[in-house]
Amino acid sequence: MSLNFTLADNVAINTAGCTVNKNDASSSISGCLNTTVTLSEGENNITVIAQDTSSNTGNATVTTWLDTTAPGAPLLESLPDTTSRMSQNVSGFANESNVTIYLRLLNESTGIYYQTQGFSQIKSNLTGVGTVATTQSAGQTSVQVSGSASAFATGRYVQFSHVPAQYRYYSVTASTDLGGGQVQLAISPALSATVTSGENVAAYDGALPTGWFQFNITLAADTTTLRVFAEDHLGNQGPVSTQTITLTTNITAANFDNALSTNLSNVDISAIHNLSLANPAIGQVNFTGVVDLVGANLDNNIIFGPHSLFVNSSALPQLNRNATIALFSQSFEYVPHILRDSASCTNCANISYSSGTFIFNVSGFSNYTLTPNSRLNAFSQGTQLNHPLRVLANYTATNSSQGAIWNATCQVSFSDLAGNMSFNATSAYYEFNRSFATSGAKTYLVWCNATGHENASTSSTLQVDNNSMPNMVSVAITSTSTSGTPGTDTNLNCMHLPANDSDELRIDLVIDADGNATPYADITNNYNITNGQALTNFSESQNLTFYDQDNDGIYQYNGTKTESIVWDRDGSGTYTAGDYVILQANGLLSANAPLKNITNATNLSYYDLNANSQYDNGELIVLEPQKDNRFDGGITYQYEWFVRSNTSSSFRSCSDFSWCDNDNVEVLAHGNTAVGDQWICEVTPSDSFGAGTAMNSSTTTIGATIDGVTPTLSPIIINVSDNTNFTSPLTVDGTVQWTVNWTDADSRQVRIYICNSTAIIKNSGCFDFEFARTLSEGPGLATLEFNASAARVSHFTDDMANETYYVMACDDSYNCSSIVQGDLVYNRAPAITGIQIAGSPFTDTTNLYCNVSTNDTDAQTVIVSYTWYVNRTGAFSLYDIPSNRNLTNGNTVAGDQWLCQARPYDGYAYGSAMNSSKVTIAASANAGNMPNITAVWDDSSPTQQTAAGNDITFY
Repeated sequence: MSLNFTLADNVAINTAGCTVNKNDASSSISGCLNTTVTLSEGENNITVIAQDTSSNTGNATVTTWLDTTAPGAPLLESLPDTTSRMSQNVSGFANESNVTIYLRLLNESTGIYYQTQGFSQIKSNLTGVGTVATTQSAGQTSVQVSGSASAFATGRYVQFSHVPAQYRYYSVTASTDLGGGQVQLAISPALSATVTSGENVAAYDGALPTGWFQFNITLAADTTTLRVFAEDHLGNQGPVSTQTITLTTNITAANFDNALSTNLSNVDISAIHNLSLANPAIGQVNFTGVVDLVGANLDNNIIFGPHSLFVNSSALPQLNRNATIALFSQSFEYVPHILRDSASCTNCANISYSSGTFIFNVSGFSNYTLTPNSRLNAFSQGTQLNHPLRVLANYTATNSSQGAIWNATCQVSFSDLAGNMSFNATSAYYEFNRSFATSGAKTYLVWCNATGHENASTSSTLQVDNNSMPNMVSVAITSTSTSGTPGTDTNLNCMHLPANDSDELRIDLVIDADGNATPYADITNNYNITNGQALTNFSESQNLTFYDQDNDGIYQYNGTKTESIVWDRDGSGTYTAGDYVILQANGLLSANAPLKNITNATNLSYYDLNANSQYDNGELIVLEPQKDNRFDGGITYQYEWFVRSNTSSSFRSCSDFSWCDNDNVEVLAHGNTAVGDQWICEVTPSDSFGAGTAMNSSTTTIGATIDGVTPTLSPIIINVSDNTNFTSPLTVDGTVQWTVNWTDADSRQVRIYICNSTAIIKNSGCFDFEFARTLSEGPGLATLEFNASAARVSHFTDDMANETYYVMACDDSYNCSSIVQGDLVYNRAPAITGIQIAGSPFTDTTNLYCNVSTNDTDAQTVIVSYTWYVNRTGAFSLYDIPSNRNLTNGNTVAGDQWLCQARPYDGYAYGSAMNSSKVTIAASANAGNMPNITAVWDDSSPTQQTAAGNDITFY
């Protein structure tokens, strides 16, 4: 390098020399004025020193760089050799930070350069892009930008669009929000080049990686060659990095190569605008926005049907967006209904339906189907030969808010009969009733039509069975009494074997106890399961549950009976006619065993407890349905208990008595029994067609022994009183109050019963009618009440007399007092037995008489009060006169309507009022005629004269 400098001083310069520090190595050069200096690679610092005659020295230093080495070849980040994406990011690193990276595409000889601005694009943390507000020249440390104040905050970095990479980036040392989207930035270092108003400026976090660069390119069809090289600020160019990329579309869309679909060979499949796909014979779909179909299989995942379009949005999530669907060649008479995944589409927008093309908008994808705006389902009820059967049609609008179409015409046709169906407003079904004289399968066709709705038809088959009613085999009463004779502290169980029914389905349920797949020899033990154990995984989602036949809280085979599993075949959630009861031959499941892996509702397989496909210990095998007499199949049982007390001569149903709270169940609780009672259990079997013949058990008598209980002393009733007498009798709707004075040597609580007869069952209640009962905690006075409503006093005697009642007290060990008798006085209210108005003919000159007849079952004098009502204005109103059975003619006017009301009273109670028939008042026979006046002079007295103008009086 040639070094030139000048020296100046006020006196002569004595000597001059220079020291050159090159890359931290120093050397001295004498006589260096206008000399040549050899520089080293890198940084060189040259200092020139001058000395005058007085030995004063001065110096100056200059720094210069020597760069003769080109940047290294850029290292590209991984790029694919083959890709289906036309848009690619090309990025990498150079071995120097202050270089400009150039990218050349295609053939090198073309001289095409791509994005030669050379500075690095922001790889990460980009949160804001703005523009330069005013032009700023190089050397400035402040610049105004337009953009978000938060994006250009203090501590961030900015980079301007035209500044090459060797000028690096700028740190924001201060940021002032000027408002209106304007921000004043203080930057470091100073601008190395002028920035122009309107050019882009990017803000980001942190410094750029050393030598990092990135370009966005679009690949040409087939093969593209990329060439990348670096150049420093002295023009040194490094070697070229080269890579070839092959572009392939990789899309399967043969079904959509037609004029109505987007030409996928002529677009960037990674960014398709407003994609259209069609089956010209069926329909078309237009998607909004930009979609990427790189690698998509359209043929397998977009399927048009005659009335449907399916888009598999799981495989093609980029198509789960707004779209317009058009389905061609639709034959619906009325606008069809749109289903999305088999349910009404609530957000589909119908655009038009014209010339067989239905167009609608959707917000996303799965499966869209057009259906008629009506639907028809038909089914039948009843299957018994020579019994009424019913065909029902459910004709509804597919719009669920409308429901049944009630103004339709529906018909049904069998091979031998056709007829109109009638609409049942309660069930909302169309119905047709008939019977069959022959059994077998009967096919029928139903069709319906209504204005505004699509015509619909459907066919189905009903089965007519030659029914055999179920018959009981045996019924017996058992108990848990340890003495052999049931006492008052033991429950009665109504036990029975399954009924025979030759035409009901039977299912054989057995246990493979030893796991050898030969279950019939294994049923030797008692098996228990949890109360209420659910049985799952049954086909058709219909549950199996256990049935505790003896109501003892466990399910087991106890040597005398078999409990059962119920299949809720009709899915009603309750055990009803038509459900199957699946009984086990003997025994039950192992403890706490759920039932699973039952494969079929009509051909059941085995129970695999641990799901290992083997018959393990304690597992269950369910064989094919078979018809035999060992097991229940769809049979239900109705239980009824009958009792004859030791004071009664005949059996009566338990349900006849208010104290009996266990009727219609298998188990009769011990609180319903008393010593000496005789009980019978009756069981009636029913299948899906009706009830079979009932069977009674033999008679069981309740014994005097009480198992496990030591007899105690009985309570004693000292006296009983009530609050009625002949002066103040009990009347209808009145209340009688009893006071029972009792004692008990054991000081135990007692139950006190007041009955209308001596037939009182110990600790249970009255056999016939119960006035009252109470629980009294200790000896003393007990108060009981009875409200004498009309329905509750129907058994009283017909005259005012003593009504006898009977009182008994029992402790909790079934020790009872003697029965104490008492009497209450009951008065029945009198009654009006007839009423009519007399006085015919009814004119305005006749009196009206209210004639009544009365009755009092207590033979008491009846006092009657009368009230008259008149209609002169279109409605009857009370006529305000004193109560009197007679109404004189001075109160009536022609045209009136009158009625009389009478109410009886016997001195204790009022009876019900009764009205007469109404009568109408007519005008009298002389109505409208002037009265006759006869004047006769009285000649017996002297003639009298009067002055003109005076009155003359005639007599």
